[in-house]
Amino acid sequence: MKKILLTAAMMLVGLTMSATKYIGTISVSINDEGGSQEATVGLVEQNGKYTLSIKNFMLGEDTPVGNVILTDLTPTDNADGSKSLSYSGVIMIPAGDDPRFAEDEWLGLMLNDLGGVPVVLTATFTDSELTCHIDIDMSNTLKQIIKVDFSSYPTNVYNGKLTVKINEEVGTQAASVKILNNNGKYTLAIFNFMLGEDTPVGDIVLGGLTPTPDNEGNKVISYSGVIEIAAGDDPRFAEDEWLGLMLNDLGGVPVTMTATFNDTDLTCHIDIDMRNTLQQMIEVDFTTESGSEVKPGDVNGDGNVDVSDVVALANYIMGDAPAEFVKEAANVNGEGDIDVSDVVTLANKVMG
Repeated sequence: MKKILLTAAMMLVGLTMSATKYIGTISVSINDEGGSQEATVGLVEQNGKYTLSIKNFMLGEDTPVGNVILTDLTPTDNADGSKSLSYSGVIMIPAGDDPRFAEDEWLGLMLNDLGGVPVVLTATFTDSELTCHIDIDMSNTLKQIIKVDFSSYPTNVYNGKLTVKINEEVGTQAASVKILNNNGKYTLAIFNFMLGEDTPVGDIVLGGLTPTPDNEGNKVISYSGVIEIAAGDDPRFAEDEWLGLMLNDLGGVPVTMTATFNDTDLTCHIDIDMRNTLQQMIEVDFTTESGSEVKPGDVNGDGNVDVSDVVALANYIMGDAPAEFVKEAANVNGEGDIDVSDVVTLANKVMG
């Protein structure tokens, strides 16, 4: 049995992946003139290599460039626990998918015809923060030096249980919710939101929220309106598989949200009223699980460390996260990342 488990664990090499998005301010200068805007930068890790992407990158408010994507980036570890990435080379920039612009309006396609885009990148990141600087040297073709700086908003990441009720059917899954602070205005974000284990919805991002205090010293934020849901970046799903894009075509997604949070705890309730289009009322509840003792290796949260935890951890690494998964218990070897080495360590622990 032990040999079978270890063999299965080693077969998972090459399948580990994770995706993180950062919302913040991006400053763009062209020959030392420019401005700033809000943007989202994505990082996808697979097998120890990273891809950094800025989708629908703009020069100012009215010049669409395209999707800046830098692949095969090898991280270096820093003394403070952060990681750094760097890149230097020529890339091609595909058109973005912002519906305000036709495909032939994306500047990146013209730059590609001029021989590509010379890019130099440096970036530093943790699970909650990212800063990066990009130099784009188009002096030989456009007589322009473009400098891009991105800094994510201060962010709290809350891990806990997400309960999704669709009409009368209820399911529970592990999830992370981010609260971002932009100079006193808050954004609540659930990236790669799923309905169950196999229906990807997309990124729910509610921004510009003004907090009010409650009697216990917590902050309370609320939102009511119609939003559009962008496709997520979970590499298990193609872009056209994200349900949110179809919901956008139906007129957007009516959302009502209330959340209460402090530095360590978050509870929130979201109503997604799609009764007029899908005949569905979707209710989402999230609660952190602070204060409970986490047992290393008990990744399914049943209180025991056994073969079922090895299977659950293997499934998580393969991209098939179980409905009940305690991420804090999954870093069994204490190295910081959750990968195949944790499966091997846990299998050895279970088999004695």
